[in-house]
Amino acid sequence: MKSAGKIHLVLCCIAALLLAGLPARAAQPGQGGADRPLEMVKAIYAPYLGKAPMTASWLDQLAPIAAPRLAALLERERSCQAQYLKACKYLFDVIANGEKPDVRGLQLQLAAPSKETMEIAAMFTNNGAPARLVYQFRKMGGKWLLEDIRSMEGETWSLVKLLQ
Repeated sequence: MKSAGKIHLVLCCIAALLLAGLPARAAQPGQGGADRPLEMVKAIYAPYLGKAPMTASWLDQLAPIAAPRLAALLERERSCQAQYLKACKYLFDVIANGEKPDVRGLQLQLAAPSKETMEIAAMFTNNGAPARLVYQFRKMGGKWLLEDIRSMEGETWSLVKLLQ
């Protein structure tokens, strides 16, 4: 019995050491702790800041947290890209606000919160150019969903309007 207890203790210690060595994963939009707008936006930018692997396009990053209207527009763009093997409506990465993402100095600010709506302002530079994007969320069915992204610096745009 004593040796079985020692083996169990050794196995627990090995498991703890292995788990301690695993890299922390950034919360993915729409999963786990990423259920609040600020956490969602942090998760969206994690790959752009080198805090998580870049495994998805901006379309795939936004789709899991998109409100129905935006989700339909994103899906239409994705289908068009799959058919024609090119961007159909929007030609650059909306999350980075540029063609070649090089996001630096990200600052997030909660703006205009209420029980049903919330805006998160993301300020950063991309390839040296200042950017200020506002992520607009609405609570639907008890879940925060992204309704639109608006560029407020330089060339202004609304993602919903661009994809219509």
